[in-house]
Amino acid sequence: MTLHTRPPSVSRPWKGAHRLRAVRHSRFRRFLVGQSMSLLGSGMNTIATTFAVLRLPGGGVGAVGVVMAARILAVLIVLLIGGVLTDRIGARVVMLTADLLRFTSQGVLAVLLLTHSARIWEVVALAVVLGIGEGGFGPGLTALVPGLVPSDDFADANALLEVTQGMTSVVGPGLAGLLIAVADAGTVVAVDAISYGVSVLALAGLRPSPLAAPRRGTFSDLARGWTEISSRTWLWVTTLHISLFNLVLWAPFLVVGFPAEQGEAADD
Repeated sequence: MTLHTRPPSVSRPWKGAHRLRAVRHSRFRRFLVGQSMSLLGSGMNTIATTFAVLRLPGGGVGAVGVVMAARILAVLIVLLIGGVLTDRIGARVVMLTADLLRFTSQGVLAVLLLTHSARIWEVVALAVVLGIGEGGFGPGLTALVPGLVPSDDFADANALLEVTQGMTSVVGPGLAGLLIAVADAGTVVAVDAISYGVSVLALAGLRPSPLAAPRRGTFSDLARGWTEISSRTWLWVTTLHISLFNLVLWAPFLVVGFPAEQGEAADD
């Protein structure tokens, strides 16, 4: 007679617990804190800048559109060479420079707004500097993580970064709206600048493991990148879709919510 017995039960950890393995590494923890603050600042920025421009002399819906367009164009231009720069001088250096630009632009804008001396052209110029920083930060993010965690934890680290990005994209605008309600747009921009400053400190203290990279010419890198994108239909179609979405839908949405009479009031 054969007895069939069940194996002893083994308590299984929470299914998502393994996603937190990446935080065991001190360098990644430091980076995650800085990245969270940087993303929070980015989430606050659009709301703060929009309300600031609407309330400036000569401001209004049209001025908001000009500021946002200047920022987005700067992002797009820098993104084209961001990956090449990352390969050339290192992800940490590129990201640190990008956050220094964002910290500086938002710090200067905060001072101008809080002293009631800001003008539209100054906001546009600072938006360009901010866009340059944003365009340089993204490519370095993907390249830096492999130098912070072992290869077994790549997926977990990227998952945590994606979760952080999703959370800050919701919390950032909400926090910006709350601060504008109780204070003003200049205060929100100042908090935004501080968030980038925290990211600068976090990146300055990082020492990622060096990664070997092939040395090619700048134009060779650009050509190789274009070949990789154009050879994958799903990638270039997705890229085109996102580009058209931002150009045709998202950009107008940033200003269409503000009634014309509010813009006219700002002009007055």
